[in-house]
Amino acid sequence: MLKNRLGFSTSIPYVLANIFTMQISEIATKADIEEILKAIQDLQSSLTSPQKEQKFLRSADVRKLLNISDGTLQRLRISGILKASKMGATWIYKYDDIIKMLSENNK
Repeated sequence: MLKNRLGFSTSIPYVLANIFTMQISEIATKADIEEILKAIQDLQSSLTSPQKEQKFLRSADVRKLLNISDGTLQRLRISGILKASKMGATWIYKYDDIIKMLSENNK
């Protein structure tokens, strides 16, 4: 968080909104420019931070991976053992959830 002139915390969108609403006749001080640069750096670092890419599988992929029937996969989904989301007519499973289910069942 950034501090505004009164010492209160401000968010990046607030700082950027202030940039666009400044009047042409206003003079930006060194503190204003440093605040803007800090906001840009924070925004840039949040956009470039590495994020874990999630892998998703369809029902057919999960059945092949686990070597199970459609009915078994449906039972795992309905019982809540394996989490799934429905997108249109297709059930989608997170690869990490499948690995988690397998590791919990091996204990």
